[in-house]
Amino acid sequence: MIEGILFYKMAFLSSSVSSMALPIIGHHLTLRSKILELFFLTQIVAICSLLSHLFWEGFELLWTLIAVCFYFLGTYIFSKLKLEEGRRHVTIMALYLILLSLQYLLIGIFPQLDSHMTKGLFGNIVTISNFEAKAVLVTFFIFFVFYSFNRKNLHRESLDSAFLAVPKEKRLSSLFILIPVILSLYYLGLIYTLSFLLIPSLIPTKIFSKISFRMSGLAFLSLLASVFGLVLSISYDNLSTTPTQILLLSIILILYSSLKKFSSHFFK
Repeated sequence: MIEGILFYKMAFLSSSVSSMALPIIGHHLTLRSKILELFFLTQIVAICSLLSHLFWEGFELLWTLIAVCFYFLGTYIFSKLKLEEGRRHVTIMALYLILLSLQYLLIGIFPQLDSHMTKGLFGNIVTISNFEAKAVLVTFFIFFVFYSFNRKNLHRESLDSAFLAVPKEKRLSSLFILIPVILSLYYLGLIYTLSFLLIPSLIPTKIFSKISFRMSGLAFLSLLASVFGLVLSISYDNLSTTPTQILLLSIILILYSSLKKFSSHFFK
Protein backbone atom coordinates (compact mmCIF):
# COMPACT_ATOMS: atom_id res chain seq x y z
CA MET A 1 0.00 0.00 0.00
CA ILE A 2 2.81 2.44 0.89
CA GLU A 3 4.51 1.70 -2.42
CA GLY A 4 1.26 2.42 -4.26
CA ILE A 5 0.80 5.75 -2.47
CA LEU A 6 4.38 6.75 -3.28
CA PHE A 7 3.93 5.72 -6.91
CA TYR A 8 0.77 7.84 -7.20
CA LYS A 9 2.03 10.67 -5.01
CA MET A 10 1.29 13.36 -7.62
CA ALA A 11 -2.26 12.06 -7.94
CA PHE A 12 -2.67 12.18 -4.14
CA LEU A 13 -1.33 15.74 -3.98
CA SER A 14 -3.57 16.94 -6.81
CA SER A 15 -6.56 15.17 -5.34
CA SER A 16 -5.91 16.64 -1.90
CA VAL A 17 -5.54 20.30 -2.87
CA SER A 18 -8.39 20.26 -5.39
CA SER A 19 -10.82 18.51 -3.05
CA MET A 20 -10.17 21.09 -0.31
CA ALA A 21 -10.42 24.12 -2.58
CA LEU A 22 -13.41 23.20 -4.76
CA PRO A 23 -16.02 23.15 -1.93
CA ILE A 24 -14.88 26.63 -0.87
CA ILE A 25 -15.16 27.89 -4.44
CA GLY A 26 -18.53 26.15 -4.81
CA HIS A 27 -19.82 27.98 -1.72
CA HIS A 28 -19.01 31.34 -3.27
CA LEU A 29 -20.35 30.39 -6.71
CA THR A 30 -23.63 29.31 -5.09
CA LEU A 31 -23.98 32.57 -3.16
CA ARG A 32 -23.19 34.54 -6.33
CA SER A 33 -25.86 32.61 -8.30
CA LYS A 34 -23.24 31.41 -10.78
CA ILE A 35 -24.40 27.78 -11.05
CA LEU A 36 -26.04 28.11 -14.47
CA GLU A 37 -23.04 30.10 -15.68
CA LEU A 38 -20.85 27.31 -14.32
CA PHE A 39 -22.54 24.78 -16.63
CA PHE A 40 -22.11 27.24 -19.50
CA LEU A 41 -18.42 27.44 -18.57
CA THR A 42 -18.06 23.64 -18.62
CA GLN A 43 -19.09 23.60 -22.28
CA ILE A 44 -16.63 26.37 -23.18
CA VAL A 45 -13.86 24.37 -21.52
CA ALA A 46 -15.02 21.13 -23.17
CA ILE A 47 -14.87 22.67 -26.64
CA CYS A 48 -11.50 24.32 -25.97
CA SER A 49 -10.22 20.99 -24.68
CA LEU A 50 -11.32 19.22 -27.87
CA LEU A 51 -9.79 21.95 -30.03
CA SER A 52 -6.54 21.63 -28.08
CA HIS A 53 -6.24 18.05 -29.34
CA LEU A 54 -6.74 19.23 -32.93
CA PHE A 55 -4.58 22.34 -32.86
CA TRP A 56 -1.53 23.22 -30.76
CA GLU A 57 -1.62 19.98 -28.79
CA GLY A 58 0.53 20.32 -25.69
CA PHE A 59 -0.47 23.96 -25.14
CA GLU A 60 -3.34 23.25 -22.74
CA LEU A 61 -2.54 26.31 -20.61
CA LEU A 62 -2.99 28.50 -23.68
CA TRP A 63 -6.42 26.96 -24.27
CA THR A 64 -7.18 27.51 -20.58
CA LEU A 65 -6.49 31.20 -21.10
CA ILE A 66 -8.71 31.19 -24.20
CA ALA A 67 -11.53 29.59 -22.19
CA VAL A 68 -11.15 32.27 -19.49
CA CYS A 69 -11.31 35.02 -22.11
CA PHE A 70 -14.42 33.56 -23.76
CA TYR A 71 -16.15 33.18 -20.40
CA PHE A 72 -15.47 36.74 -19.26
CA LEU A 73 -16.41 38.06 -22.69
CA GLY A 74 -19.72 36.24 -22.37
CA THR A 75 -20.41 37.52 -18.86
CA TYR A 76 -19.50 41.06 -19.95
CA ILE A 77 -21.97 40.87 -22.82
CA PHE A 78 -24.64 39.54 -20.43
CA SER A 79 -24.05 42.45 -18.06
CA LYS A 80 -24.43 44.97 -20.91
CA LEU A 81 -27.64 43.37 -22.19
CA LYS A 82 -29.24 43.81 -18.73
CA LEU A 83 -31.62 40.89 -19.19
CA GLU A 84 -34.28 40.05 -16.62
CA GLU A 85 -33.30 37.20 -14.30
CA GLY A 86 -35.63 34.66 -15.95
CA ARG A 87 -34.61 35.75 -19.44
CA ARG A 88 -30.95 35.59 -18.47
CA HIS A 89 -31.30 31.99 -17.23
CA VAL A 90 -33.05 30.92 -20.43
CA THR A 91 -30.32 32.59 -22.50
CA ILE A 92 -27.56 30.80 -20.60
CA MET A 93 -29.29 27.43 -20.99
CA ALA A 94 -29.79 28.09 -24.72
CA LEU A 95 -26.09 28.85 -25.12
CA TYR A 96 -25.25 25.74 -23.10
CA LEU A 97 -27.31 23.59 -25.49
CA ILE A 98 -25.76 25.27 -28.54
CA LEU A 99 -22.24 24.65 -27.25
CA LEU A 100 -23.13 21.06 -26.31
CA SER A 101 -24.39 20.48 -29.86
CA LEU A 102 -21.20 22.04 -31.24
CA GLN A 103 -19.15 19.70 -29.06
CA TYR A 104 -20.87 16.60 -30.46
CA LEU A 105 -20.67 18.03 -33.99
CA LEU A 106 -16.88 18.27 -33.60
CA ILE A 107 -16.76 14.66 -32.42
CA GLY A 108 -18.84 13.61 -35.43
CA ILE A 109 -16.44 15.37 -37.80
CA PHE A 110 -13.32 14.21 -35.94
CA PRO A 111 -14.10 10.75 -34.43
CA GLN A 112 -10.65 10.57 -32.82
CA LEU A 113 -11.87 13.16 -30.29
CA ASP A 114 -14.39 10.73 -28.77
CA SER A 115 -11.88 9.25 -26.30
CA HIS A 116 -10.75 12.74 -25.28
CA MET A 117 -14.36 13.73 -24.59
CA THR A 118 -14.87 10.68 -22.38
CA LYS A 119 -11.70 11.44 -20.42
CA GLY A 120 -12.71 15.08 -20.11
CA LEU A 121 -16.12 14.05 -18.79
CA PHE A 122 -15.14 11.50 -16.17
CA GLY A 123 -11.46 12.31 -15.69
CA ASN A 124 -9.04 9.96 -13.98
CA ILE A 125 -6.75 11.49 -11.42
CA VAL A 126 -4.70 8.28 -11.30
CA THR A 127 -3.45 8.85 -14.86
CA ILE A 128 -2.63 12.54 -14.40
CA SER A 129 0.78 13.48 -15.81
CA ASN A 130 3.49 15.22 -13.80
CA PHE A 131 3.00 18.44 -15.76
CA GLU A 132 -0.78 18.39 -15.23
CA ALA A 133 -0.34 17.62 -11.53
CA LYS A 134 2.15 20.47 -11.09
CA ALA A 135 -0.17 22.87 -12.94
CA VAL A 136 -3.03 21.88 -10.60
CA LEU A 137 -0.84 22.20 -7.50
CA VAL A 138 0.51 25.64 -8.44
CA THR A 139 -2.91 26.99 -9.42
CA PHE A 140 -4.66 25.82 -6.28
CA PHE A 141 -1.74 26.96 -4.11
CA ILE A 142 -2.10 30.46 -5.58
CA PHE A 143 -5.84 30.27 -4.89
CA PHE A 144 -5.26 29.32 -1.23
CA VAL A 145 -2.80 32.18 -0.79
CA PHE A 146 -5.25 34.63 -2.37
CA TYR A 147 -8.13 33.22 -0.30
CA SER A 148 -6.23 33.40 2.99
CA PHE A 149 -5.56 37.13 2.51
CA ASN A 150 -8.97 38.02 1.03
CA ARG A 151 -11.32 35.65 2.84
CA LYS A 152 -13.47 38.34 4.45
CA ASN A 153 -13.70 40.47 1.31
CA LEU A 154 -14.63 37.45 -0.80
CA HIS A 155 -17.36 36.45 1.62
CA ARG A 156 -18.70 39.99 1.74
CA GLU A 157 -18.81 40.13 -2.07
CA SER A 158 -20.62 36.80 -2.18
CA LEU A 159 -23.18 37.91 0.41
CA ASP A 160 -23.73 41.15 -1.50
CA SER A 161 -24.34 39.13 -4.65
CA ALA A 162 -26.83 36.94 -2.78
CA PHE A 163 -28.85 39.73 -1.15
CA LEU A 164 -28.34 42.96 -3.10
CA ALA A 165 -30.28 43.79 -6.23
CA VAL A 166 -27.18 45.23 -7.90
CA PRO A 167 -24.21 43.23 -6.55
CA LYS A 168 -20.70 44.58 -7.00
CA GLU A 169 -18.24 41.89 -7.98
CA LYS A 170 -14.57 42.48 -8.51
CA ARG A 171 -13.13 40.95 -11.65
CA LEU A 172 -9.96 39.98 -9.80
CA SER A 173 -11.81 37.85 -7.26
CA SER A 174 -13.86 36.22 -10.05
CA LEU A 175 -10.63 35.45 -11.87
CA PHE A 176 -9.01 33.78 -8.85
CA ILE A 177 -12.18 31.77 -8.25
CA LEU A 178 -12.74 30.61 -11.83
CA ILE A 179 -9.21 29.80 -13.03
CA PRO A 180 -8.84 26.86 -10.57
CA VAL A 181 -12.26 25.61 -11.73
CA ILE A 182 -11.26 25.79 -15.40
CA LEU A 183 -7.95 24.02 -14.78
CA SER A 184 -9.75 21.34 -12.75
CA LEU A 185 -12.23 20.84 -15.60
CA TYR A 186 -9.31 20.40 -18.01
CA TYR A 187 -7.17 18.04 -15.97
CA LEU A 188 -9.42 16.37 -13.37
CA GLY A 189 -12.64 16.00 -15.35
CA LEU A 190 -16.08 17.58 -15.44
CA ILE A 191 -17.83 15.08 -13.13
CA TYR A 192 -15.13 15.29 -10.44
CA THR A 193 -15.00 19.09 -10.56
CA LEU A 194 -18.75 19.71 -10.48
CA SER A 195 -19.31 17.12 -7.75
CA PHE A 196 -16.73 18.59 -5.36
CA LEU A 197 -17.96 22.09 -6.20
CA LEU A 198 -21.67 21.50 -5.69
CA ILE A 199 -22.36 18.48 -3.46
CA PRO A 200 -20.77 20.00 -0.30
CA SER A 201 -22.89 23.14 -0.76
CA LEU A 202 -26.00 21.02 -0.09
CA ILE A 203 -25.03 20.70 3.58
CA PRO A 204 -27.21 23.19 5.55
CA THR A 205 -25.31 26.22 6.83
CA LYS A 206 -26.81 25.81 10.31
CA ILE A 207 -24.78 22.61 10.74
CA PHE A 208 -21.75 24.88 11.26
CA SER A 209 -21.64 27.63 13.90
CA LYS A 210 -19.43 30.01 11.88
CA ILE A 211 -18.63 30.49 8.22
CA SER A 212 -14.94 29.80 8.88
CA PHE A 213 -15.87 26.46 10.50
CA ARG A 214 -18.09 25.68 7.52
CA MET A 215 -15.31 26.29 5.02
CA SER A 216 -12.67 24.35 6.92
CA GLY A 217 -15.15 21.58 7.79
CA LEU A 218 -16.30 21.05 4.21
CA ALA A 219 -12.70 21.19 2.98
CA PHE A 220 -11.65 18.51 5.49
CA LEU A 221 -14.60 16.19 4.78
CA SER A 222 -14.04 16.52 1.02
CA LEU A 223 -10.35 15.78 1.52
CA LEU A 224 -11.23 12.55 3.34
CA ALA A 225 -13.57 11.46 0.55
CA SER A 226 -11.09 12.26 -2.21
CA VAL A 227 -8.07 10.61 -0.58
CA PHE A 228 -9.86 7.47 0.66
CA GLY A 229 -11.65 7.14 -2.69
CA LEU A 230 -8.28 7.26 -4.42
CA VAL A 231 -6.84 4.67 -2.01
CA LEU A 232 -9.78 2.32 -2.63
CA SER A 233 -9.55 2.66 -6.42
CA ILE A 234 -5.82 1.91 -6.31
CA SER A 235 -6.37 -1.08 -4.00
CA TYR A 236 -9.24 -2.56 -6.03
CA ASP A 237 -8.88 -2.49 -9.81
CA ASN A 238 -12.62 -2.83 -10.44
CA LEU A 239 -13.37 0.46 -8.66
CA SER A 240 -13.32 3.57 -10.85
CA THR A 241 -11.63 6.49 -9.12
CA THR A 242 -14.00 9.41 -9.70
CA PRO A 243 -17.30 7.55 -8.97
CA THR A 244 -15.77 6.08 -5.80
CA GLN A 245 -14.64 9.52 -4.61
CA ILE A 246 -18.05 11.07 -5.33
CA LEU A 247 -20.01 8.32 -3.58
CA LEU A 248 -17.70 8.54 -0.56
CA LEU A 249 -18.14 12.31 -0.53
CA SER A 250 -21.93 11.94 -0.50
CA ILE A 251 -21.87 9.28 2.23
CA ILE A 252 -19.46 11.23 4.47
CA LEU A 253 -21.44 14.47 4.14
CA ILE A 254 -24.77 12.72 4.83
CA LEU A 255 -23.33 10.90 7.86
CA TYR A 256 -21.76 14.07 9.25
CA SER A 257 -24.95 16.07 8.76
CA SER A 258 -27.08 13.34 10.37
CA LEU A 259 -24.74 12.93 13.34
CA LYS A 260 -24.58 16.69 13.84
CA LYS A 261 -28.37 17.00 13.82
CA PHE A 262 -28.75 14.00 16.11
CA SER A 263 -26.18 15.27 18.63
CA SER A 264 -27.65 18.78 18.69
CA HIS A 265 -31.15 17.35 19.23
CA PHE A 266 -30.01 14.75 21.81
CA PHE A 267 -27.95 17.18 23.92
CA LYS A 268 -30.42 20.05 23.58
